Amino acid sequence: MYKNIVANFFGRSISIILIVCLTPLYIDILGFEAYGIIGFFATVQSLFALLELGFPLALNRAIARFTGGESNANEMSSLLRGFESIFFIIAAILFLLSLPLAIFFASSWFEFEKLSYDTVVSSLTAIFVLGAIRFPIGLYLAVLAGLQKQVLMNFWLVFFVVLRLGAATLFIAIIEPDIVAFFMIQIAMAVLEVFVVRLSAWRSDAAFNRYSKIEWPIVLNQLKFAASVGLISIFGVLITQVDKLMVSGSLSLEMFGHYSLISLFGLGLATLGYPISNAIFPQLSKLHALGKVDEMIELFWKNLRLVTVLIMPIGLSVVFFSDDAISYYLGQALQREIGLAFSVFLVASVFGALRPVPYSMLVAAGDTNLILKFYGFSILIYPLVLYILLVNMGIVGASIGFFFMQLISLMTFLICSLYQLRIQSIFKLIFVKFITPFFLCLLISFLSSFLIRKIGADSHLIINLAVVYFLTASILFNYMYSKDERASFAILVIKQSKKLFGSLA
Repeated sequence: MYKNIVANFFGRSISIILIVCLTPLYIDILGFEAYGIIGFFATVQSLFALLELGFPLALNRAIARFTGGESNANEMSSLLRGFESIFFIIAAILFLLSLPLAIFFASSWFEFEKLSYDTVVSSLTAIFVLGAIRFPIGLYLAVLAGLQKQVLMNFWLVFFVVLRLGAATLFIAIIEPDIVAFFMIQIAMAVLEVFVVRLSAWRSDAAFNRYSKIEWPIVLNQLKFAASVGLISIFGVLITQVDKLMVSGSLSLEMFGHYSLISLFGLGLATLGYPISNAIFPQLSKLHALGKVDEMIELFWKNLRLVTVLIMPIGLSVVFFSDDAISYYLGQALQREIGLAFSVFLVASVFGALRPVPYSMLVAAGDTNLILKFYGFSILIYPLVLYILLVNMGIVGASIGFFFMQLISLMTFLICSLYQLRIQSIFKLIFVKFITPFFLCLLISFLSSFLIRKIGADSHLIINLAVVYFLTASILFNYMYSKDERASFAILVIKQSKKLFGSLA
């Protein structure tokens, strides 16, 4: 399991680091309006995920249960063939809608001054085509994840994100600073990506047969679970993306570029919770199929603590240096409100990073009703609250709305998962294992950043952040783990380090 966690972290981290490193270049070469279009592409990808309707997660869960002996390879082959047939049809429809959607957003949604209308339409068309081509990829990655081949899954993720972004970036940096060409090159790379990842998924198990007959009763048997998870996914994506949609439609494309920059770091931090949840989800599904509740509880707590110790100090360490971080990153100072929005968004993203573990536990157990009810209520209230905050406070208001939505979502998922596991003293556990660690991190980060500004005001930003992070993480680690657990962890690190250096030698 730890191999998969490391692979997932590596895959997510490389993608995030690459995008973070390239963003100043995009802004410098193309400008904030064009970067707003690049930020919109991330929103489009998330919205296209709505159309997955829970199919990849249902396939992941079915294949994980297949490894536990619940079904055979012929049934899995039929299920995968049926699912991919549906996905290819959806991708074709999205492709046909690319130009009409681009014209709508260019004419009725965005406000722009520096880019021409034709450039915006062409860029948006390329964005929708790119999203349509890459749409089936999530299905094939779910196969690799369900079979616990997450090292291979992350290899393809890293390889193709480097290929797509690398080729596109080299073109605009060396040949021509053209936002349309930036996406056209990625389209060419995406065609290759779909072909390779599909072939890898079908070859991931020797017994899979990509020419097998589709048994629709087997496919339909999974649709109920897929529909339930899909509805949750739709609500989840809407809740995480509605702020971007409302900012893009209410403010200028340049201001949306600023908000996209904030979201880049915040959502990049939030996605760091998924490597752990993705690694444990197949195992949780398998344990639930075998009725091993005690082992599910142990796995749940172990990994919730792990993601807390790894992620929480990262976000809170940057909060008190937000203005300095933005200035250092872009090489220019932006409005004060952007730094404030950045701080709020970072804290919100810490909550977002903790959410995937309880969510994975609930989905693995097949208990999704409470989440559906919560999301159904939230999707009615959240946009209204967000609109009021956005109109009165701009992007700071949008960040505050996002903050409360992430916090409330996390608490709901956590309470539901503890209830599902029939754990006693739920609110006491939440206070001890979530509320106290959060305020402890916040306090240590504030005090250490305050002292650094007073004592070493001239030290480099990276050094300041590193000091605050390691101090915060060390104290949190000592709080979350017992003395025996810390000793066991140290022994494990030493053994793995010796094994690593031994293999290198």
